[in-house]
Amino acid sequence: MIIKIKRIILTVYKCLRYFNFNVCYAKIKCILSNDSLKATIKKYNAEYNFLKKRYQFLIDKYNNEDCCSNVNNEKELLPIWVFWWQGLDKMPPIIKSCYDSKIAHSNGHPIILLTEDNYSKYVEFPKVILKQLESGQLRIQHFADMLRIKLLREYGGMWMDASIYCNRDIPEDFFDYSVFSLKNSTDNPYFISNDKWTTFLIGGHSSHPIFEFIDDIFMDYCKNEKPFIDYFMFDEIIALAYNNINIVKSDMDMIPFCKGDYRWLSKHIKSEVTDELLLEMKNNNSVFYKIPWKMEHCGDKSFFEYIAKEKNNG
Repeated sequence: MIIKIKRIILTVYKCLRYFNFNVCYAKIKCILSNDSLKATIKKYNAEYNFLKKRYQFLIDKYNNEDCCSNVNNEKELLPIWVFWWQGLDKMPPIIKSCYDSKIAHSNGHPIILLTEDNYSKYVEFPKVILKQLESGQLRIQHFADMLRIKLLREYGGMWMDASIYCNRDIPEDFFDYSVFSLKNSTDNPYFISNDKWTTFLIGGHSSHPIFEFIDDIFMDYCKNEKPFIDYFMFDEIIALAYNNINIVKSDMDMIPFCKGDYRWLSKHIKSEVTDELLLEMKNNNSVFYKIPWKMEHCGDKSFFEYIAKEKNNG
């Protein structure tokens, strides 16, 4: 109870200072309901409405401009971006295995590993954002959100979180689309995306309006507000673009449904590896698997250890 009261006090302080009463009320209801689905959806809606009102001028800008999709004819040169702040040598075994799987299945696309030491070779950030990152005001996860969008805006390509394991070669037709992500055929109201996209795998061609719009919001937001309105603010901004910018909705609706279940491995990560489950994994047909890598020991015969050790060793 004491922890919950402290959360409420901190929430009231932040929300009334940086946001508005509606966001504050929705967040408190979420805390009191132990993050129930109903309260969580209302919280996302309040945050979404706050962002929409604040950035209506950008929505109008991208709807009024002669925006069009840009498709790079040299799609085979589009890179695959991977980010691990500490560098290759500091990757945990499970992340290193995921990284190796990307190299093995990149289908000829260059893999670019971004770290603390080299990200600035590709994109620039305002000093105010770098100061927020250095001071801890800006989470490294949110910095990574902004980094991927700047990279895709400038160069295009595919961003994959470091914790994505590639199970087979990446199909070239991913890169035929001006914007792409993982999209499920069934709705999931618990997620802001409703499973129409993921932020851990997103890509497309440079200068697409969705990347420009999101980057513009991130840059403006961090100059004016200190805390992100939500851990999943990135998804909320994508939802703003999808729901309100015609070219974005049109292009995202063209993204095909992904094959297989990219959550299959996360559901079985603690399970003991058996021939039956290996066959099920093979028949699942998913190219990508998102792995929950921050886990305690799952057992020597678990899929976690299988991916981290046996797969990594070939």
